[in-house]
Amino acid sequence: SPTVNEWLLWAAENKVDERIINFIEQNPDCLESKTGEDTGLEKSADRRSWQRVSELISNVTEFDKILEKAVAGIVGIPAALKFSNFLKSNYGLNVKEIISNFAKHKTKLGKSPLHELSLLNDGMFRLVETEDDQEVVKKYVANIELYIKWLSETKRTEALAHWTTLYDSATYPKTKVAVLTYSPYIFQHIVEFINNIKL
Repeated sequence: SPTVNEWLLWAAENKVDERIINFIEQNPDCLESKTGEDTGLEKSADRRSWQRVSELISNVTEFDKILEKAVAGIVGIPAALKFSNFLKSNYGLNVKEIISNFAKHKTKLGKSPLHELSLLNDGMFRLVETEDDQEVVKKYVANIELYIKWLSETKRTEALAHWTTLYDSATYPKTKVAVLTYSPYIFQHIVEFINNIKL
């Protein structure tokens, strides 16, 4: 079965609701329930159930008690409660906002811990990888360049190393091409970053 990251990429490509993608990214244990035998009486989360939840909430902005119960009927009570609490807590950094207009939203990054920046990195790669409009991709890459500069200026080397690892992986080929096409700076910076690593 696919890894959580593979499912997240699939979910982005198949337009699964962004709130679910963000939730599973931060709570990978909720993608599939490990409860064991299914008695049919109590629902549990699996990959297909999250896709059904996406269809249910796609046009909904407010997650109320009725919707929470409906989601519990699809993914089970524990996952539904965790998802509801996640939504109520404003679920962290919004990747699309940040790579659409980094200058406007960079203050949100402030003192974000490495974990949040790593999730942001993953989200950036997924968004670029699944975007077909090249003008949008070009805008994303321009903002990612500003983000990479910010990581360097603020000495967030662990987050930059994580970003570089994602770039170097085979998971995001369209993103690599986009970076090479639209931002020679990022590619040059990655090469310098790797060369300056002291073992």
